[in-house]
Amino acid sequence: MAARLLRSESLGEPLSPEASPVMYIPPVAQRELPFASVVKIFVISSRPNYMLPWQIGEQQSCTGSGFVLEGRYMLTNARVVNDATTVRVRRHGGSDKFPAEIACINRVCDLALLTCKAPEFWEGLSPLSISPIIPELYESVMVIGYPMGGDSACVTRGVVSRITTMSYSQPKFGLADPPLMAIQIDAAINSGNSGGPVFRENGQVVGVAFSGYAGVADNIGYIIPKQIIDNFVMSVRTAGLCNVICDLGLAFMLCENTSLRAKHHMVPPLSGVLVTKVAPLGVGHEAGIRVDDILLSVNGNKISNDGTC
Repeated sequence: MAARLLRSESLGEPLSPEASPVMYIPPVAQRELPFASVVKIFVISSRPNYMLPWQIGEQQSCTGSGFVLEGRYMLTNARVVNDATTVRVRRHGGSDKFPAEIACINRVCDLALLTCKAPEFWEGLSPLSISPIIPELYESVMVIGYPMGGDSACVTRGVVSRITTMSYSQPKFGLADPPLMAIQIDAAINSGNSGGPVFRENGQVVGVAFSGYAGVADNIGYIIPKQIIDNFVMSVRTAGLCNVICDLGLAFMLCENTSLRAKHHMVPPLSGVLVTKVAPLGVGHEAGIRVDDILLSVNGNKISNDGTC
């Protein structure tokens, strides 16, 4: 029933929407969000000291979020369980913490799969499936997780702000990870939200929440979409591990310089990027791509001189 704030003084009956001097508030549709499939992760970690590898770092504790997939796996962010010495998981509304193991971790795509050997942990848990459809700009999404400020599950809401590419992890030893597709949202993603599922308004899972810029920028978070998740999960199920992510095996240079375009006879409306390196065993070399080739399009999508489609 719709919320009513005013009543007729004479009859004591609710005013009709037409007679009400204030805005009528329609009923809110009930959403069946799968809280039971979202778990809280407790981690004790010890970061390695690369300058003094024989010394054990100080132990630290943190929490994160995850959700259940088929095959009795739990999906979360790699940053949640990175350098973990102990991992425990707790079901929504429960009090028991069950020991968990890291089945696979991939820091490039910031994903990890967890398992739990306790059969009672899996009783009544339903796996979630991820929608292959990328959400549109300005589409409403909801994030479920266990952020700081409380012990129970929390729901935040926002819209899709941008669809871009970025490196999921910070560069180490001066080596940057390859950029991957990411979906920026303005829903609040605080410490502890990482690894939780992101839903459409209709309840479909669209990806994994990660990387809020706490203390640097407000209301900025990202979603790891299904295309990246599938690559990781399928590699684990077929090969048993996934510590890298596949790419074309080539490097390229932007063609924004007019002299460079003239050298390679690129006259309008031609645009693209210049191939500078090709891995001999990569799929790009197998497909016939060579150094000094100009990539004009990918899957029918025209490549601009600045590398965008």
